[in-house]
Amino acid sequence: MNVRLRNSIVTLLVQLTLSLWLLGCAEQPVREAFGPTEAGYGEVFGRIDYREDGKETAWDASEFWGDSLTLFVRAAGTEEVQKLALAGDGTFHWRLRPGEYVIVGFRVVRRSFGRNPRRTARLMTSFSVPHAGQAFYIGDLRIVTQKDRSRFDVVDRWEGSAKPGAAKALMRLEPPPGRFTRVTGICSPSWGLECDRSYQGVRPVLPEGTAWNFAPTKSLTPRLEWQPSSRRDVTYDVAIYESVAFEGIKGLRGTLIAYAEGLREPHYSPAPLEHWKQYEWTVRLRDDDTVSSWTTTSFNFFAVVMWSSGSGQYFGFETPRR
Repeated sequence: MNVRLRNSIVTLLVQLTLSLWLLGCAEQPVREAFGPTEAGYGEVFGRIDYREDGKETAWDASEFWGDSLTLFVRAAGTEEVQKLALAGDGTFHWRLRPGEYVIVGFRVVRRSFGRNPRRTARLMTSFSVPHAGQAFYIGDLRIVTQKDRSRFDVVDRWEGSAKPGAAKALMRLEPPPGRFTRVTGICSPSWGLECDRSYQGVRPVLPEGTAWNFAPTKSLTPRLEWQPSSRRDVTYDVAIYESVAFEGIKGLRGTLIAYAEGLREPHYSPAPLEHWKQYEWTVRLRDDDTVSSWTTTSFNFFAVVMWSSGSGQYFGFETPRR
């Protein structure tokens, strides 16, 4: 037998054995009643229905082998992010301290021999743990993904999911910023912009380098500027988000920090931001109650030791240190 092939088979068997052991260790029985170890905690339960390209997915219990879905949850007003992994059909029971929480995003990893393709997306769905000592049904979250786009819905299946003593406190999806009655693609000729593979929308001018990285700024109120549309009768909306980084994930948009609507000129400066933080910003066009989709960028970067690419990105900047 070829030495390289034999070594590959041995490695695969070792990984399989380890994964099966970890799978057994990872399984946690779901207890219906609160015991002494749950003092000070509440429970939230529901289900995540994940569909990719029209197919629903079942998840493995181990993070080390097979497909996995992990949600990143942050307590309101904190920077700490918790990982909550799903298994099986996506049903979950989480024990958390009372308070407000936000599901910042999710990561899907599909593991096969020699390949680990990943998908990470922003979510920003809020839920509450009103008080300790009780279970709360927060709804079934449906995630539908296709290529680089994701859509989210909260489905109320309380009648089929309720258990004795539980209460209902459904998740809340983040509302879209601003007022509008109709959205059309920003690359439609009617908006007067020239789109290409790098820019799907307006082209940034300031801060310099904001299209490709988190460009450093000298002010907490940086000037954000972009090239105007050829149409003189449109106005502009601007949105600025905090940029969240954790678990090796960078550039995941968090909370909406600032929003301005109906700007006549192609520039905007926000109220003072925080020192030494990264932010992401984007622009859309407005014609009364009709708006375009938000501007996004795509990039390809090659170096001697690495290659990376991205699409659907917003522009970035970093505020100065104190």
